[in-house]
Order: sequence, then structure tokens, then C-alpha cells
Amino acid sequence: MNKQTPATATINIGDIYYDSWGYEQTNVGFYKVVKKTPSTVTCIEINKDYSQETWGSGKVVPVDAPRDGRDEPFTKRVKLVCGEPRFNSPWHGLCFPYDGAPVYTSSWA
Repeated sequence: MNKQTPATATINIGDIYYDSWGYEQTNVGFYKVVKKTPSTVTCIEINKDYSQETWGSGKVVPVDAPRDGRDEPFTKRVKLVCGEPRFNSPWHGLCFPYDGAPVYTSSWA
């Protein structure tokens, strides 16, 4: 019997993931892992700190506090994509591990 490594093996409680998506603007959300099983993660959306660089664009970094009005945990199934754990964003696309660098964001108006 071939024993597979769980998809969440490299994910730890407290890890932060983010999504980045949009067409005329770039939306970014940050999510903190609060629970995991071998195949799922439960996260909460956390706040972000924005630094403007030019009109309508800047960088965001996570702030380790639940986002106002979005503190309900959500659970997503983790899948391996090119050997790396990924899970669907609660909004759009996939979530990626946050590496500590500020993330680009923009607004349309």
C-alpha cells in the first residue's frame, strides 16, 4: 500500500496565505490558517496595511488581526499544484503562501 503525504503536510497553523485577482484593479486578501486536517485548512481573513506608491496603486502587507466583518472562519480543500499546496480563495482564484514581501494592489477609481 502506497502511503501518500497529506496535501497539508507543509502548512502550519498561523501560516498566512494571500490571493491576488482582478481585471481593472488588483484585489488582495490575506488569510491566516487557524486549523488543518490532512486534506483541508480552515482560515480567517485578516486585515492589511496599505502603503500608497502612486495614484490608485500601492503595496499591502498583512496585519495579524481578523478583518472587521469577515471574522467567520472558512474551510477549503487543499490540493497539490506542481507539488505545492494550494487552496481556493473565498473570492477568486487560488491562495498562495505569503513570503513576507509587500504585495502590489491597485484600485480602478
